[in-house]
Amino acid sequence: MNVSILSMWFVRIALAYLIGVHFQVGLLGVWIAQTLDWVVRAGFYIVRYLGHKWENKSVVRAAKTAA
Repeated sequence: MNVSILSMWFVRIALAYLIGVHFQVGLLGVWIAQTLDWVVRAGFYIVRYLGHKWENKSVVRAAKTAA
């Protein structure tokens, strides 16, 4: 979730302004920035997935059995 929020603010919005307004590409620049944001975000997720740290995390705790 943090990657998504940070990526949106620092990649998508910054690039949308830079490409769309500064370089005067317009709405097409916003679409290009959105696509680049998806590429950057996918790169982070792939690196995280290949790190295998997620395999050791437990979503549900094991239930204690009463004797």
